[in-house]
Amino acid sequence: MTATDADSPPERFTPTRRAFETRDPEAGRAFMNAVYGTSLRMSGNNEDQLIRHSRYDLGPFCLDDMTLPMDAEYVAEPLEHLAVIQIHSGWSEHRPTDAADQVLPGDHERIGPDDINIIAQPDRPFSARASNLGFSGVLLDMPLVMRTAGIGEDAPTGPIRFSRLEPPSQADADRWRNSYDYVREVLETEFDAMSEPLVRGDSARLLAACALETFPNSAVPEPTSKDTRDATPLTVRKALAFIGENAGADIGPAEIAAAVRVSPRALQLAFARHHDTSVLGQVHRVRLDRAHFELLAADPAGGATVPRIAARWGFAKPGGFRTLYRNIYGVSPSETLAR
Repeated sequence: MTATDADSPPERFTPTRRAFETRDPEAGRAFMNAVYGTSLRMSGNNEDQLIRHSRYDLGPFCLDDMTLPMDAEYVAEPLEHLAVIQIHSGWSEHRPTDAADQVLPGDHERIGPDDINIIAQPDRPFSARASNLGFSGVLLDMPLVMRTAGIGEDAPTGPIRFSRLEPPSQADADRWRNSYDYVREVLETEFDAMSEPLVRGDSARLLAACALETFPNSAVPEPTSKDTRDATPLTVRKALAFIGENAGADIGPAEIAAAVRVSPRALQLAFARHHDTSVLGQVHRVRLDRAHFELLAADPAGGATVPRIAARWGFAKPGGFRTLYRNIYGVSPSETLAR
């Protein structure tokens, strides 16, 4: 099978990185209010207090870093994003509020260095106190999280509700850190690759799926009886055909399941029962095949490179692509390109 125009990946997107810093507390307060939709109050010694914020904006998700070296209190409207933070310094305490900004009853655990938490339920207002806070965070669009969970945005059960805002175990926390660190490393070492829709889409789904696995929530975790009935060889055959025809599109398990009219859980169960790889494993297998044919047809004199072709097909790290390619084809991708 050869790559075709209809099979080609979609157009590139240019991620942006914005950085802000100031020693003016009023400028810092105004900036934070604009970025997070908060009403922020700060106090403390204003000398040498450098407020910093940076953001990688990648469309369906953002990566933030913030330093707020003072005592602060704020109230916020619902973020409408799933916001996960890892604190590096200081502490923070987030508290749910009602429509009148009154703090609701319940425990308000203080989190500090190395703690990982969801800031608040995505559709609920909240307030917070913080001191000398420094954190890294991820903001995930809720439609992305809902699709990844296999739930329609108009689901009768409403939005996903998180029963715990912190990882239940160290293993869960480590899973989140590993996924975050992977995406962050791609951004910092292969920034151009993140311009490619397949790399960016896979990164977004990785973080959304990891968040759903890490933080207990109301998304249905186990297959239903209908999922079990739908997990058939026919479902696998339909999915294989769809993947083959749409390998260049930004697709994941939710999109594939919708195309073959089963739930994501049924699709994953069908592949586990009747195929030799997972759904995403099959997607990557077909994309590797497409990258192979593009390497065969490309002209290095015209500017074609292995990293660029690999990223176009969703392989962000050239080293990993080279290893996978050699294992399958017995030669390095650079040797194929040079033929």
